[in-house]
Amino acid sequence: SSSTGLPISLRRKAVSTVKPGRLFLRKQILGDAITFRLGEFSIGIALTDYREEHNHGSEKNGNGGPEVDKNTAADAKSQKQKRQQQSQQSSNNKNNVTKLPSLIIQHIPDITNSSASHPRNKTVWSSRPGINFVGAASLSSLSISESTAANSGNKSRPTAAAATYNKTHVQENFTRQYTIQTIDAIERGPVNVITFTGRLAHELNVTGEMDPQSPHYSLAFQMEYGQSQENHYNGKKKALSFHLQVWGGPEGHAVNQSHIFLHTPPDEAFFGFGHRLGSPNAKGSEVHVLHRGMSSPHGYAGKPSSCQHSISSSSSCAIPQFVTSTGRALFLHNYEPSVFDLRSPTWLGIRTHTSYAKGVLIGGESILDALQIYTSIRGRTKPLPGWTQRNGVILGVQGGTKAVNEVVKRLEKYGCPMAGVLVRDWTGVKQLTHQHSGGRRIWYNWIMERGHYSHWHALVDDLEIKGISTGVYINPYIEEIPVHLRSGRRYLFSEAKKGKFFVKTRVDGGNNSNGSSIIKKKSSKQQRNFNDDDNTIYPISNEGDTQVGLIDLTNRNACQWYKQVVQSEVFEYAGASFYMADMGETAPILGAYHRPDVNGLSHHNAYSDDWARVNREAIKEAGRDGDSFFIVKAGYGRTPKYAGTTCLGDYVTNLKKRKDGGLQSVLNGIVNGGFSGFTYGHCAISVAVPRTVNSLDNRTKEMMCRWMEMNAFTALFRTHDGETPDETVSGYGDKYLLKALARWSTVYATLAEYRIRIFNEASFRGYPVVRHPVLHFPSDEQFMTEDAFSFMLGDSIYIAPIMKCGVVKTKTYIPAGRWIHLWSDSVYDIYGDTGTYVEVQAPPGEPPVFYKGCEELNLVVSKLKQKGIIGLEKTPPKPKRFSLLKK
Repeated sequence: SSSTGLPISLRRKAVSTVKPGRLFLRKQILGDAITFRLGEFSIGIALTDYREEHNHGSEKNGNGGPEVDKNTAADAKSQKQKRQQQSQQSSNNKNNVTKLPSLIIQHIPDITNSSASHPRNKTVWSSRPGINFVGAASLSSLSISESTAANSGNKSRPTAAAATYNKTHVQENFTRQYTIQTIDAIERGPVNVITFTGRLAHELNVTGEMDPQSPHYSLAFQMEYGQSQENHYNGKKKALSFHLQVWGGPEGHAVNQSHIFLHTPPDEAFFGFGHRLGSPNAKGSEVHVLHRGMSSPHGYAGKPSSCQHSISSSSSCAIPQFVTSTGRALFLHNYEPSVFDLRSPTWLGIRTHTSYAKGVLIGGESILDALQIYTSIRGRTKPLPGWTQRNGVILGVQGGTKAVNEVVKRLEKYGCPMAGVLVRDWTGVKQLTHQHSGGRRIWYNWIMERGHYSHWHALVDDLEIKGISTGVYINPYIEEIPVHLRSGRRYLFSEAKKGKFFVKTRVDGGNNSNGSSIIKKKSSKQQRNFNDDDNTIYPISNEGDTQVGLIDLTNRNACQWYKQVVQSEVFEYAGASFYMADMGETAPILGAYHRPDVNGLSHHNAYSDDWARVNREAIKEAGRDGDSFFIVKAGYGRTPKYAGTTCLGDYVTNLKKRKDGGLQSVLNGIVNGGFSGFTYGHCAISVAVPRTVNSLDNRTKEMMCRWMEMNAFTALFRTHDGETPDETVSGYGDKYLLKALARWSTVYATLAEYRIRIFNEASFRGYPVVRHPVLHFPSDEQFMTEDAFSFMLGDSIYIAPIMKCGVVKTKTYIPAGRWIHLWSDSVYDIYGDTGTYVEVQAPPGEPPVFYKGCEELNLVVSKLKQKGIIGLEKTPPKPKRFSLLKK
């Protein structure tokens, strides 16, 4: 296509799958292996015999000879001829033995310091004999489509290896793949580094030689040292860093994408990759790590555009990290887009859109051990303030001072514990000129709009007296506003524009620093005409009436300025105690940034880390660290170190359906984030529905209640009432929903002390608050199913949320151990290594919840009975006991 600006000859049809190729050892070694020790790790190359068998018949026996019918009576002469034939065949086989090399890296635990009773060697990276473990590719271009519109109108389908994301589409256009690898040297460096060097080839010539211009590679290993000393055992660790560098290549086919391949057993399960909405076990899928946003035509919920099992990376919080059921883990430091191909049962392919890949291998004794090591290296989240746990629900409200007061008064009538209110529209409401999000949204101008909230400070003071904190909403956008809204105190857009704090438009034609071209494809809705003076600001908005700029966080002066805005406008003037820091996933790949060494391809993912860091520094420098926090929706590897908590976004209160962004997607996303160090993952409960969906009928109310039931057992209990009150019906006006919200807010507040203990464990060990049961029951294969059907709050509460309407009784799977049913006090003793199904009553208001009997939780149950949450009869029935033996 002439619109791409590339020659037609370069736009070859790309291969949809990058498969491993061949491996040759060109370094002579003594014996059948060469091994180096590096701390607790063993790194080496092993040689495996491969026998070329001559085919002397259509069928062979175990030794390569022809198969003989054993039932046939043969005379001595025939038997002698058979033995001679087998002896000759065996001799021929010995003369046709080939030594095939394979990589094997193992963690060899120090027995004296291991927590396991019988520690075993852990293979963290291996390859099959004769199969390459390093590769590369040359891309003619990386085609990227970005659109800020909810519906860009682009109906074209990719014809190459591609990942489709809402708002961002990336297509890899391969021209050559280098899947033939040689090992030319293995050396130990002076600083205790083991380095493999060699060549990569696309193909061999007729004489079996490589092209002299074939790329070179260097793969180096060294010990990884994290931020704490907790994982050191006599100066040794369980983490090993690797650095892969590939360079060179024939003219027109220079390397700009690096590949690594790892062998994996068919039954090994892979967890993590951030708040991914797909099934927890990613084996069998292809995970694309690139932040993407979510949008909804109603503005009341995000609806993921690609939650299918084949591409299970639908998230604005995707990271290149996994932990497996065997206890090994891997993560990349790279911010460039990457793809984890897990579709094969026996190998994993990782391709990163850069010629340099840096990561860490972890050999844990269990999944929890690997997670503890990973979070010690990448950073852990600080505990949330105690008031967020003890005081109850955080309400999402809007509509002005009167509307906020009315919602609070209604919930007070039903005795609902409230920790805070999050006011989204504190900056005022903008009427849009076209149909988008119901025709209105908030102004991206982080100054109090005194007309919309005429008595704001009185509202904040009144709520503070009741023990209710006030929160607001911000994002990294700054918008041009009309003259009548410029309060006279500050005009943020003018300040940012004068200081040159915005991301700019690229003028280099889209050439990427790694040698490939970036083809820019925009929706026609994005095209805008600016003045010559304004044209350098990257066009974030597609609304056509005002300019919207994105703060460039690679500019230190811009970061300092934005922190000052948060401190003066959010904390000092608005009096907020917490806030939502949204939109960290929207950095344009095609933007131009202040730092010359930063390109949009890598900074698109890095922006969320920088966004979380800036907000953490704003809180710390304001002296609010400890009693204030912020919520982010987007994140990357280091986000947990800075953010207070991560949110999966605002979803519609659907049940079960993963493709519609319902309760199943949310549960998957929370537990998947827990595998990736996002210890306080949660999701807001939508209490608003569009008026086109029969408003608040009984089915909708039941769905909302089921969402409340599940979220009361997560890290943060929070609601969301949509972005367009005029286009939705709010549940805050329904008595049934208000009673249900008061009930589950009480449950949440009663569990405060238990959760705070878990928070301390998360802070010191990196364990998630909401946990997939496989963390505590790794040998139970029932938890390896496609979707998460249950979860644990800490290590002592087990919840199986109801994801269907009309359920009053259900069969629930519970793992081995002694469990007490929360609502009936029935005791289930399950013996063996696996659990079983039990039938329990589960009407709305009483989801299947089980706990382990201990003093801490017995006190919680006693308080719930005193508050009337667990019903008490005059003559309570004797609790039932069930003893179930599992073989």
